[in-house]
Order: sequence, then structure tokens, then C-alpha cells
Amino acid sequence: MRYKGIIFDMDGVLVDSEPIYLQEVIDYIIDDLKEDVDYLELKREMYKIVGASDDKMFEAMSEYLNHKYSTEEIKTGMWSKELELDYRTILNPHVLYVLPKLKAKGYKLAIASSSSMENIKKVTRQCGIASYFDCMVSGVDFKETKPDPAIYLETLRRLYLKP
Repeated sequence: MRYKGIIFDMDGVLVDSEPIYLQEVIDYIIDDLKEDVDYLELKREMYKIVGASDDKMFEAMSEYLNHKYSTEEIKTGMWSKELELDYRTILNPHVLYVLPKLKAKGYKLAIASSSSMENIKKVTRQCGIASYFDCMVSGVDFKETKPDPAIYLETLRRLYLKP
């Protein structure tokens, strides 16, 4: 077997959550902060941060709003909104086919995601796929976000695999 492990991203790969998260950001700026902005321009700008860590997202939001709100204010505001999402409804339909096949073939499987560990566990638990993964790694624990290789190298280390 040439490859011994496979590392998955979560958002946008295992679950199609990125459009929902993007809309949450847009709704927060327009509805909660009551900012009068051009919707399409806002969407275009916020699309650039899809897949980024929460900290990068809050920084980009603050920058877009000309630092009218600090990253901490935005963070507090966004986290006060409870996103009730049934992740099973946005699970990539091929995941339930692919993961058991890969596991049966002896591959070590991992998740390396920019999401928080709490969210990674919530998603995998709701979707019934947590047991397929040998490890899950959150990008929150790293100084730089993807595509910086640190999260991937750490995930490989935890899988006891070489790059």
C-alpha cells in the first residue's frame, strides 16, 4: 500500500457548511450590526475568508468595517449567536460510502480543520462518522492557518506517519 493515511478537511469536504457560515457572517454584519453595506460587495469580500480560522475571519470582518468594531467585539457578537445546524443535512453524500471503504482497507484517517475542536466533534458526532477517524486536529491550535503545512505535519505526527 503506497499511502498509509488520508487527511480530510471538514468544512467544504465532509460537510458543505461553508455557504451557511458565509451567510451567517453576512447576516451578522447587516442584521445585527445594522451596517449599511452593498450586499454583493460584502459577499465577495467575505467569500475570501471562507475556510479561514475564526480569528482570521473576525480580523477580516473588522478590517472590512474599517475597524469600527474590534475583533474581540465581533467575536463576542458572533459567538453569542447560537447556530443551530443539523450537520447531517449537509453531509457530503459520498462520505458514508468512502470512509468505511478506506477504513476497511487499513488506511489511517484524520481530520485537519480550521474549525474549533468543539465544532469538529459536534459535526462528526451528529453525522455518525467520528469512529472512522484516528485523530482530529483543530487549526485553532496553530499560529498560521492553512495552507501553512503545520497542521498537516502535526496530524501526520499524531498518526505516526511520515509526510
